[in-house]
Amino acid sequence: MNTGASSPMVGTLNPVDRFRAAEVDLFPAGNNVVLVSLKYGSSRFLPALVVDLLVHCREFRTLDEHLGFYCRDRRVNAAVRDALRTELRKLAQTDFLISRDGMLGVLKVRDESDPSPSIASVGFPTGDRGEVLRRGVTSYIENGLRFGRSSDFVVMDDSAQPWASRPAGIDDEK
Repeated sequence: MNTGASSPMVGTLNPVDRFRAAEVDLFPAGNNVVLVSLKYGSSRFLPALVVDLLVHCREFRTLDEHLGFYCRDRRVNAAVRDALRTELRKLAQTDFLISRDGMLGVLKVRDESDPSPSIASVGFPTGDRGEVLRRGVTSYIENGLRFGRSSDFVVMDDSAQPWASRPAGIDDEK
C-alpha cells in the first residue's frame, strides 16, 4: 500500500514511533544502485548502502535504534551516519518503512458493522496421520461453532492404504 507521504502508515514522524521495512522486491540495477519495489505500491532506485540499511530494518524499532544497530558494527563516519538518518526518514515518509503506530491505527479504524470475510472451505492434506487429522478437524469445528462460523472441510488423503488416516468418527461426507 503506497499512498505517498500522507499515508496513515506514516503520519508525522514521531521520534518514539517504531518502524520496520515494508514488503519489497529488490532488483540490482548496476553501479551500486538497486530498484526497490513495494509489493503493492511504487518503486524507487536507491543506493545499495541505503538498501542494505532498509533490509536490516526487520523489526519494529525507532529510526535512531535502526541507525544505531546498523552503524554499531560498521565503520561509519559522522557524515555517512547523518546521510543515513536522512535516508531513513525519507524511507519512512514514502512507505518503504512501515510505522507500527500508523499500522495499528489503520487496524483500529475497521468498521465494526462490516462483517469479517468468511472462510468457505478448510483443507487438510494428510497421509497416514489419523490422530493429527482428528485433532485438527475437531479444533476447527469447535472454533467455528464458538464464533458462529461455518465452513466446509476437505480432506486430501495420500495414505499408503485406503482410509488409513481416517480416524474413527469422521465420515466421508457430513
